[in-house]
Formats: sequence, C-alpha cells, structure tokens
Amino acid sequence: MINIILFVLFIIGVLILSLIFIYYFFHLRGKNKYTCIRTYPLKIEILLFFDWYVSLIKPDKFSLDDIYHKTKNDFLKEFPNEVIDKTISPEEDNIFNNLTKISIKDLNKDIRYYNVFSREIIKYEFAQSIHNRILFKNFFHKYPFVTDIEIKKPIVVCGLPRTGSTYSHYIASQNKYCTALNFTYLQRPIPNPDVDVNNISKDEIKTHFEEIGEIYEKLFSNTLFGDIASEFQKAYLFKPSKSLMEDHIILQHTGGINALNLFTLDLPNYRKSYYDLTDKEWEKIYSDFKCYLQILYFYLKLPADTHLIIKAQLHSANLNTITKIFPDACIMMNHRDPVKCIASAASLYELVSYKFKSLDRKFLGDNMAERILITTDKIMKHRSNEEINNRCFDVYFIDMISDPYSTICKFYDHFDISYDEEELEANINNYKELYKQQRKETGKHKYTAEQFGLDEADLYKKLDKYIKKYNIPI
Repeated sequence: MINIILFVLFIIGVLILSLIFIYYFFHLRGKNKYTCIRTYPLKIEILLFFDWYVSLIKPDKFSLDDIYHKTKNDFLKEFPNEVIDKTISPEEDNIFNNLTKISIKDLNKDIRYYNVFSREIIKYEFAQSIHNRILFKNFFHKYPFVTDIEIKKPIVVCGLPRTGSTYSHYIASQNKYCTALNFTYLQRPIPNPDVDVNNISKDEIKTHFEEIGEIYEKLFSNTLFGDIASEFQKAYLFKPSKSLMEDHIILQHTGGINALNLFTLDLPNYRKSYYDLTDKEWEKIYSDFKCYLQILYFYLKLPADTHLIIKAQLHSANLNTITKIFPDACIMMNHRDPVKCIASAASLYELVSYKFKSLDRKFLGDNMAERILITTDKIMKHRSNEEINNRCFDVYFIDMISDPYSTICKFYDHFDISYDEEELEANINNYKELYKQQRKETGKHKYTAEQFGLDEADLYKKLDKYIKKYNIPI
C-alpha cells in the first residue's frame, strides 16, 4: 500500500514539474511572432529552469547599496592600505549614481526576465564601474598632474551603428603616428594602486594587459558564451585579447551609460533619462572621459605627438560636447544606408543578448530605429554649426571597403595628420588580408528588416532629409 502511495505521489510530482516546465517554455516564448529563444546545452537549460522556478518564490533583485558595499570591501581586502574617497557612495548625487539607480529600478520591475548568469553579469558590470571609479579618484590624489597632459588632435571615429566604423577604426590604426585602444585597455583603464606607474616598463605593461586578455578569452570560450562569441564574430570580428573596442565602456564608468543595456533591455525610464541628459551633464561625462584617456596616455607612456583614436557610435549624438572637450578633434563621420544600419544593428544586438533567455526582435528593431532617428537629428543639428562641421570629415562605407588606403589618406590630408605612404599602404594591405581571412572563418552576418518588424518604406521617408544632406548612397 505504501509503495502505491509513493508511486502515485511520484507521478503527481512528475506531472506538476512537467506542467511548470511547459508554462516556463511558453511563458518565455511570448505572444509575438518576432520572439526568439536562445538555447543552451542541456545542463545549462536545467539550471536556468530551476533558477527561474526559484525566482518565482524569491526574486534576486538588484541593490546598488549592496553592490557598492561588496565592491568597496573587496577593494580594501586587496589593497588594505588604500583609503576610499568618501564621494564613492550610492548616496552621492552624481550622474553615474542617478542613471544607475534608474536602470536598477527598471531591471527590478521584471527581474524574472533575467537568468542567473545575466544577473551576475549585470552585477559585475555595475561593480566594475564602481571599482574603476575608486581607482580613478585614488589615482588623481597621487598623480594630479595627469590632467595637464595634452591630447592633441585626437581622431574621433563615429557614425550610426553598422556604418563600417569598426573597419575604419582598424584602418586608421595602421598609421604609426596614431594609437588605438584595444578591449583590455578600456576594461581596465586605470592601474592598481600597487603599480609604480613612474617606473613600470613597457614590457611589464604589455604583459599585464595580455594577462587581462587571457581572462576574457577564457570567458568568451566557455560553455555559456562560446556560441554567442562565435555568432558575435560574424558581425563584429571580435577577439578580446586583440580587438580594438568602442570607448563607450569608459562612458559606462563616468556616466553610468551601458550601451548594451540601453538598447537591448526593456528599460524605458533608463533609456528616457539617457536621451534627456542635458548638455551640462554630457560635458561632465566627457570631462571625466578625457581624464580616463589622460591616465591611459600617461600609464601606457604614449609619445606626445601621437594621435589617440577614440571610437564609439554614442559620440555621433554628442558632437557639440566632443568639440568642446577636444577643440582640435578630427572627427571621422562614417555613412551607410541608415535603414540597412537599423536592421544590421538590431541583428548585432540580438547576437549579444546573452542577458536574457527570450528576445522580442520587434522590440529590438523599434528601439534601434528610435535610436537612429534621434541620432541623425542630433548630427544634423550639431553640424549646422560651422565650427563643428569643420571638424568633421565624411567617410562612406562603400569607399572605405573598396579603397581603404585612398580613403584614409584623404582623411589624414584633410586634418594634416602625418603618415608614411609606403608603410601605411603595406599595413593596410596586411589588415585587408587578415580581414578577409576572418570573414572566411566566421561566415557572413545575415539578417533582414522583416525579422525585426521594420517598415523600410516608412523609415526611408523619415530619414530622407539625413540621406540627402550627406549624399548617402542607397
């Protein structure tokens, strides 16, 4: 009799678990034809399922106070002789805290949407920014003279997302008189307090950043991220230890602006607060951004006459601030059919959407369209100012891909930037071969506007003024 009861209870338990799993599956699928679901190996799928089940009972919500507390404690454990600036606090009224609090409030509204891995990644991103802010304050207490370092005629590579700005970034970096920053430099832009920056050798610096690169290589090759990284490379040709990277990573530390979260996650108040930032707030963000670059300039022992290359699509909407902070900036504005850019960018962000289990492609498409419409309006508004427009040089995707050497030479000549013709051409030809090989290995990045519910005719109508203004080939 007992065996029968146990068997019946077992069957009931299996049925209940099956019903919960079925609900979990269909709950994630959503009610939208544009919804797609990312799949993982079975053991991870089981872990994600039980994490989701536990979150129904006790959601693991984000707390900025807890993240600050843990980050500061971890920092003091590693560097017990250091004193943390009192302004490094969640109570401090600054742009970073204000935007971060808004993003956390949005995240917590639908915390079950984020799996155990994504929650840890988001916490890590917050903690990394706080850690860098601690280092930032401590560094300037020790080396206040760093703010006197001149960043002469920096090259600012920008444009709408997916205009070929990454390719332009690499081409511009082939000039020996220019310096580009790779992924590891931007992840850890400030040396630890125990580093004697005055006496550290270039070989030691190189080894330090290679070690950081190896950490990220392992991260991107593990079970969870391996498939995501391989897909991401089709669109971005990304390799942590060697890739150049957008410096929006530093904007995350200075202003709490996480570009990936902004444009992939459903955080309406965070996104609105980002779009509503005032010119004065952007000036503060970019002033601190410049300080981070000055630290890297000093730490990496860069020659005084080098042209530092900075690159981020977010710069495109802030040309007025960029030219105020860097008056002699040489701005390379990349152009490509903006409607194709929307679909391509939405597809790219889908590939890196590891922060959730399911994804609404229509949301991504609409979000990216909004971003590009706002950015194009700001570009035209800012460039109506003659001084700002004179700091810009338009580069077209088709020209850069077909003849990168001639295209980049025109840019250098326009801003009177030195280059060695033979060496530059050889370097560019070598990079072109590497690029072709990488493309052959990773395959083509495929996408359509229909995947993301985009109405191309309507978008061309809305972007007509921008297309005609800059003679963009369609």
